[in-house]
Amino acid sequence: MIISFSTLASTLFLNSIAIIILYFFVRNKALVFRTSIFFLYLCMFFALLRPVIPIELPFTKTIPIERIWPTIYRFIHQPLFDFADIEVSLLTILAALWITGAIIYCLRIVIAYSMLCFRITRMPPCTDSLIIEILDKVNIIYKKKITFKVVISEFNTPPFIFGVRHPYIVLPAVKLSAKEWNYILQHEVAHYHYGDLLKKVIIELVSAAFWWNPYLFMIKKKMDGVMEMYIDSIVTSTWSNEDKIAYMECIIKLARMNETGMLGICKKHVVYDFASDLSIKQRIEFLINSVTNKYKPTIIMKIIMLLLMLFILFAPSFYVFEPKSILPEHAEGIFMITSENAYFVLNDEGKYDIYLNGEYIYTLVEPDIDGLTIYNTKGEVILKEKNPAK
Repeated sequence: MIISFSTLASTLFLNSIAIIILYFFVRNKALVFRTSIFFLYLCMFFALLRPVIPIELPFTKTIPIERIWPTIYRFIHQPLFDFADIEVSLLTILAALWITGAIIYCLRIVIAYSMLCFRITRMPPCTDSLIIEILDKVNIIYKKKITFKVVISEFNTPPFIFGVRHPYIVLPAVKLSAKEWNYILQHEVAHYHYGDLLKKVIIELVSAAFWWNPYLFMIKKKMDGVMEMYIDSIVTSTWSNEDKIAYMECIIKLARMNETGMLGICKKHVVYDFASDLSIKQRIEFLINSVTNKYKPTIIMKIIMLLLMLFILFAPSFYVFEPKSILPEHAEGIFMITSENAYFVLNDEGKYDIYLNGEYIYTLVEPDIDGLTIYNTKGEVILKEKNPAK
């Protein structure tokens, strides 16, 4: 396995193509509703993770690039100055900025997580017996028993779940019906059992590593909505249309609670809201479609999504774009043989002399350079030069 600058650049290039395709795919609700939301979710998740593994394998095919890429490659590798006996190039500077930005982004995540943890652990526990009873019933659905700590927030925020190892369910101090609490708790518990909180942390770490990549953040915003639709599809899969409509009304009601203060800033890095305003419209349209069945998943769309997933996973391992050019210091003594400037002449030993621009350069046993004219004697060459039309 080889990791090089060209491997990283090729991986990012091919991955960006996949991300752009996914971005416009997700913007079209008809395409989204006709495919498997699970496949779409997996594709987006792999697209976010793939740049972390820029590995060149033994079977990787090198594609030489002769224009633009060689100039860029030389420009960023060209030494600019020496620092502490180390040659510093533009690539060195960019790498230092990359690492610095990643550290700053990670610090932001750690600070946001710590502040949110500090606030949540100091929130009063839920004492409503109805909510506790509903949570126990919801938790029975999953074979793995998890203890969820339910707390009540003093902030105007939609319900959300927090904590990978010790989960907290944060609920607003509002009066809701038993059915509405059931909808909320089923949604939040599903997030935890399907590993979404851990995935959120992984995505944030990848975002920290590639903080400078706009395509990654472009698809990351869309993925939050797809993640919510995926959980909605799981939670409502066995529900009646009446329950789905009531569930939509519950989402819309809680979407009016939008925390914009410090809690809201901290939450965006580590949690999923029950009624996030970033995904509310698409989620409602998705649920409406599950009721009306206007758009049904098709085999063709699933196959397309599967092919895109394979492209994301394997294309960067199969192809690497390498710059192909001759450095100026290596250019002396190198020449190009073509049918216009070279030819063969059969010598007395039955071998073939190569002439370049009229001058002998080498002898070959077989004339294995395609496209060159073969003359029996040097005299034929002279005659040809005197009478080029014949």
